[in-house]
Amino acid sequence: MTTYKRNDIEWDGDQPIEPTNITANGEAEYEFIESTIKYIKPGELTEGQELKGTYLESFIDNFGKDAYKFRDNNNNIFVLNGAGNLSHILSSVVAGENIALRYNGKIPLPKTHKYAGTPAHSFTLGKKKG
Repeated sequence: MTTYKRNDIEWDGDQPIEPTNITANGEAEYEFIESTIKYIKPGELTEGQELKGTYLESFIDNFGKDAYKFRDNNNNIFVLNGAGNLSHILSSVVAGENIALRYNGKIPLPKTHKYAGTPAHSFTLGKKKG
């Protein structure tokens, strides 16, 4: 007999999986919504481009780099790779907050920075009014 595991739920291969989203009157308890996940590198953005959505979380990706996850108004997920000033400007954002990020292109780092003059990705944070 084979044992399967997904999302910390185990079941035996010989046992049927019972549908769990059907109520007593036979109607579906949940509506399933299609969504996609898109990974975005800052270098793929054009100057002035805006990304809008609900901030979900920050995490370390498979390469040990910062990454930031958002959900747009169409229920799609996008993950923006960390770069430039993103970690600094997103440090004031909490999960669930609606925000907009405007890509400013690459700008030279200030003279006070360790890598002064080196071009780095720059973003501006916009928070929803009200």
